[in-house]
Amino acid sequence: MKSLNVPHTFPIKNNQFAQNDTLNPVGINRIIGTDPMEVNTYSEMVDMVSKLAWFNRQYVLFFRGQNEEYSIGSRFPTVYPTYFRKYIQKEISFENLIYTLGTKQDELKEKNHNRNQRFHGASSVFESLHVRWALLQHYNICDTPLVDITQSLHVAASFALQKESNETVKTGIVYVFALPWPSRHYHINKEEDIYLVRLAGVTPPQAKRPYRQEAYAVMSRDVDFKQRDNLERYDLAKRMVCKFEINDSIDFWGDSFNPLSESFLVPKDDIFYKFMMNDLQPTVSDR
Repeated sequence: MKSLNVPHTFPIKNNQFAQNDTLNPVGINRIIGTDPMEVNTYSEMVDMVSKLAWFNRQYVLFFRGQNEEYSIGSRFPTVYPTYFRKYIQKEISFENLIYTLGTKQDELKEKNHNRNQRFHGASSVFESLHVRWALLQHYNICDTPLVDITQSLHVAASFALQKESNETVKTGIVYVFALPWPSRHYHINKEEDIYLVRLAGVTPPQAKRPYRQEAYAVMSRDVDFKQRDNLERYDLAKRMVCKFEINDSIDFWGDSFNPLSESFLVPKDDIFYKFMMNDLQPTVSDR
C-alpha cells in the first residue's frame, strides 16, 4: 500500500504530539516515529479524533488497538500483518505460511459449498479470495496478509486494554489510520494500492463478531508471494495519522463509558463462528 502524502496531525515537539486546535501537514515517518499522545479520558480522545477527521476529510479514519507498539525490521514502529511479521522475525518459513493459507482458504471454500447450515447471503461471502482471507483472519483460523481494523474508536480502545488471563495491562495504544473512502463492501483502490474489506457488511447477520467489532480488514491490493525483499509495502503504519496512549482506569472511561468486554466483542454464541470452527481448526496466532 502507498504511504500517505503528508497527512495532517497535531504539532510535534520533542518527539511528542502537542494538543492543538489547528493540525499541521507532517511527513509520515515523523508521525510513525513520534511517541504516542497520552490522553487522560476517552472523551478527550474522541475530541482529538474529531479534529483528525476534519483535517484529513479526504480520507476516512479507521482504528486499531494494541497493548504496545512493535518495531520489526525497522527503527520505527510497524503495523505488519502477523503473516509477514512472523516471516520477518524468522518464526516460520514463507513456504509454510503460503501452504497454510492456501490450504485453509480452499477448505473454507469447500466447506461453504457443502454446508448444511443456511445463512443470509452466505453465497456472496466466499465469492472473493480476499474476503475468504479476511474471514480466516478475523476468526483466527490462520495468519493472512490482512490487518484487522475497526471503524469504532470504542472497540479499538477496548482491544488496546484487553487482558489475557493472569495478565495486567495498564496502558494500551490506539492507532488512527487514514484510508480511501470505500465504495462497496470490498473495495479496491489501485492508486493507493489498498484492498479494504468491510466484514460488518459482507458477513451474514448470524456472524455476531464482525458486527459487534465494526470490523474491517485491509491489505495491499496485490500480494506477491515471490517477492520477499520489499515487505515494507505491507506495513499499515504508512497510513498512520496519529497514535494515542490510553490507560486502564476508571478515570479514563469516566461515568459515561466502559470498555467493551471480551464476551461482547467475541461472543461464544456466534453461530457463524461455530460454522467456521467446525472443521477449520485454528493455528497458533494473535489478533
